[in-house]
Amino acid sequence: MAEVDLKLPELIPEMARYQTSPMSIDTFALYCLVDCISELPAILEASNAEMNEIVETYKHGPQDDRVQCRTETVFGSMKEVIQHHLATCDEEKVDPHYFLVVADAEWEEKGIIAVNLDSGDPEEGGDARLKPDLFWMKIEESGLLLVNLQIANTDWYEAKENYEVVEEEPWTGETFADGAPTKKPKTDFYIGFYAVQAIDSDEIIQKVQPGPFQPPEDYCCRFEGHLERRGDLVEQATSLHRQRCLVNPYLQKDMMFVAESEDYVEKGLLMCHIPKGETKRVACVIHTLVPDFCMIAHGSKKWSDL
Repeated sequence: MAEVDLKLPELIPEMARYQTSPMSIDTFALYCLVDCISELPAILEASNAEMNEIVETYKHGPQDDRVQCRTETVFGSMKEVIQHHLATCDEEKVDPHYFLVVADAEWEEKGIIAVNLDSGDPEEGGDARLKPDLFWMKIEESGLLLVNLQIANTDWYEAKENYEVVEEEPWTGETFADGAPTKKPKTDFYIGFYAVQAIDSDEIIQKVQPGPFQPPEDYCCRFEGHLERRGDLVEQATSLHRQRCLVNPYLQKDMMFVAESEDYVEKGLLMCHIPKGETKRVACVIHTLVPDFCMIAHGSKKWSDL
C-alpha cells in the first residue's frame, strides 16, 4: 500500500471565524485516506461504541451516533481532507474543530487519526491558535474522546498525552506483585481503586475504565484492595495504598479512589488526595472520572477546581 500523505498545513486561517463562536453539540465527521468504504458501517460502529454504551447505561446523552461519515470519497492527502472539511462543515453541521480520519486499512489494529484544526493555546490568541495537529489513537476510544474535547472535559494536549498510540516494546507478560503489568500505562501511571467488600472488583473497574473494551493489560485503572467495614475507610485505603506503591512503581502515589458504598454509581466515589489529607465526592461517570484525575495529577487542573 502506498504511503499515506498526512502532512498538515502550518496554519489554518479559516479557523479564525470559529474562535468566538459559542460551543455547539455537533456531530463529528469521519473521512477516509484509504479505500475502506465497504467497511464504513463497522468503522462507525467502533468509533461510536463507548459513547453509545454510556447513553444506554446512564440514559443520558444524544441517541444518534456522534461520529458520522457524510462522504464516501477516498481523499489523496490530509490537506485535501482539511480543504473539504472547511468547505462543508457548516452546511453539514459537523464540528469544525475536530474530526477523524481512517488512514490505514488495518484500522482495527492500527487505530484512527484524531485531527484538531486549531490546537494552539487559547490564551495566546491570534494566529497561534490556528495551528492544526493530529495523533493516532484506538478507534474504540475516538468518539467519546471527541465529545469530551467538544464540551471541554479535557483539552487537546492532555488527550494526546493520554490517548496517543505510539510504537512501544511488546509487553513480556511480567507483572508487579499487585498483579499490574510491568509496562507503563499511557497515562504514565496506574490509578488505584479501593472498595468495601460487597463491591465486585472487576465490575467497578469496568465502570470507571475509559475504553473498557481494550485488553485488560492496557487498563490504567487498577483495583488494589477491599476494605473492612470498620473504622475510617479512607485511612484503611491510604495505608493499603502506600503498601501497594512499594511494589508497583507506576501506581499514582498522591491520589486514589475509594468506593465506600455499594451504590457508588448513584452516590459517587471519594477521590482522595493523600498529601492534603482531603477527599472529594465525584460522580462515577466514565468520561470525566479518569480525565479529571489525570489533569490534577499532571498539574493542568487544580484540586480546588473539582
